[in-house]
Amino acid sequence: MIQKADKKCTACGDELLLQGYSKCHGQTFSIDPLDDSQGHYKWNVRLTCLSCNRRHKRFEPADDFPDDGCQFW
Repeated sequence: MIQKADKKCTACGDELLLQGYSKCHGQTFSIDPLDDSQGHYKWNVRLTCLSCNRRHKRFEPADDFPDDGCQFW
């Protein structure tokens, strides 16, 4: 999946950080489901940066973010 996406976010095109970075870094790679009502199946996911994954509709508004100590905005 990473090679197919050329190590870039499929949503915004930014280069993905694959290892050695904080899990909170916005360019850290993430697996984002296309249809939130389905699971993380190969046919239902895309490779995105964490920032784009967090912007995905299921996390709007920003108050819905999990309190995991990360600062995204």
